[in-house]
Amino acid sequence: MSQIVKTEGIVLSKLNYSDSSKIVSIYSEEFGKISAIVKGGRGKNSKVGLVVDPLNIINIVLYNKENREVQLLSSAEMLFYFAHLHDDFERMKYCYAVLELLKYLTVENESNQRLYKGSRRILQLMDASEEQPEILFIKYFLFILQETGFEIQMTACSICHKEIEREKINGFNYEHGMLCSDCKNLYHTFLEIPRELFEQIYSLKIGKRLKSYNLPAMKKLIIALEKFLKFHIQGFNGIKSLQM
Repeated sequence: MSQIVKTEGIVLSKLNYSDSSKIVSIYSEEFGKISAIVKGGRGKNSKVGLVVDPLNIINIVLYNKENREVQLLSSAEMLFYFAHLHDDFERMKYCYAVLELLKYLTVENESNQRLYKGSRRILQLMDASEEQPEILFIKYFLFILQETGFEIQMTACSICHKEIEREKINGFNYEHGMLCSDCKNLYHTFLEIPRELFEQIYSLKIGKRLKSYNLPAMKKLIIALEKFLKFHIQGFNGIKSLQM
């Protein structure tokens, strides 16, 4: 038996289905990631079909049936449309990267309201904040890793487990994570992390805003985190949006 439910959600992706419908992936506030069919959604006069575009934050009404893989979406209305993003390719690219991580690192029907609110907030910041999109994306990347069980530990070395000494040059290994200055010399180090960079990463991890940073180093950090996921998640081939 189907139950009519209402929730807010972020549209992650959509694809055409049959001659007239669409199937959408939505990360919802109440139910986590869900798949839903929009019957008639491909029609020019379908109001729901026009609303369910990736990046949109919407209110939806579902006919939800337990153990059914694809739910029936009966109505949707726009809550947030990020108008500024469509004029800024770099910001748009990193927003789609946020959607990719959210879609790939979550499982169907597993609610995480903290993750939902954090994902919605980072998209709003991408649209309205003056912060560099790369910095906002790293902040989100570290956040979603923590929320989905892949947290990068920064207090202790992932090999010898001794306390990380911030004043030394430490390292990042995409198999193990953070390495102390001693283990850095024994294991392959993808990224050297001097004190200044360490403090910046730590600040982003706890949600602080950076006053200064080295942008090339930050871009290399994104690559390091991506390689970390590639190593630990079978079938993960990288973030396609960042390859544009």
